[in-house]
Amino acid sequence: MDMQQLTYICTVAEYHSITKAANALYISQPALSHFISKAEDQLGVKLFDRSTSPLSLTFAGEQYVRHARQILMMANNMTKDLSDISKNRKGRIRVGFPFERCTYMLPLILPHFQKKFPGIQVQVSTGKGNQLISDILKGQLDFAILPFGKHEKINTENQTKLTSQHIYREELFLVAPRNVVKQEHLMEDAPYAVNLDQIKDLPFVFLKKGHALRTFLDYLFASYRIKPNLFMEINSNVCACRLAASGVGVTIVPAMTIGLANCEADVDIYSLADHPVQWDILALYRKDAYLSEVEKAFFEIAGEVFSKPPYTIKASGNHQADPQGSSTH
Repeated sequence: MDMQQLTYICTVAEYHSITKAANALYISQPALSHFISKAEDQLGVKLFDRSTSPLSLTFAGEQYVRHARQILMMANNMTKDLSDISKNRKGRIRVGFPFERCTYMLPLILPHFQKKFPGIQVQVSTGKGNQLISDILKGQLDFAILPFGKHEKINTENQTKLTSQHIYREELFLVAPRNVVKQEHLMEDAPYAVNLDQIKDLPFVFLKKGHALRTFLDYLFASYRIKPNLFMEINSNVCACRLAASGVGVTIVPAMTIGLANCEADVDIYSLADHPVQWDILALYRKDAYLSEVEKAFFEIAGEVFSKPPYTIKASGNHQADPQGSSTH
């Protein structure tokens, strides 16, 4: 089986364009076009309908790509296995993160990982959670580090194809402009925590749909049968924190974001309800993928790094919290 042919045709199918696929493969457009035509002649079928825009697969092309992706995954699994046999002297892992989580986590993990595996290349992709999951299923990522609430589920179609390993647990906090949260917004017996029902009318800054945090918060408020006052939707937790610091509105973010935004001095920070609202940070990967010793080590290092807080949030309301989700009240 010609692995180059499989890779080239799957790449064209992914980009729906020979020109874009050629750029991604670092070959010329004419060379790729000739390669595809030659492959179609050898196979005796047309794989692409060139009369459509963007380029689309024929029925034969759909079947080819389905089998080709399975073969490429098997080849990738074999490569990982052989890498383990050679004691991991060289190789690569492909890991995905949401952008701001990458900014926070990777600099804390990578030095330890490189010290243990200096010959292993780490290829990093960033994006929204749903896109990272799609890339895992396509075989374009080995795994992704993503947050999930304990009641949140991967959709049914993907649940049978994916599995996960726990990395650490992290608390979410309300971040508000100074003195916006009043006594009536707080839990009666917990002055460090807000009552979600009482704060629903404050102007909230949320991430746009598609982000893991937005999915979690939509579920959280729905579970309390509360409809928050959605004032603004953006794509950055750090920006949401900075907006809160400037007095624009309130937001809910994971502990790590407060440190990244460097806004503790300008905001009030509260737990959500009288018990911590937390989510789990997981390593997500395909059930049918071979999990190499290098990947297992990445998970273990990440878990060790985040078993202790790298910094402490000195929050308002007689409240201190760390980015791992534990808090002292």
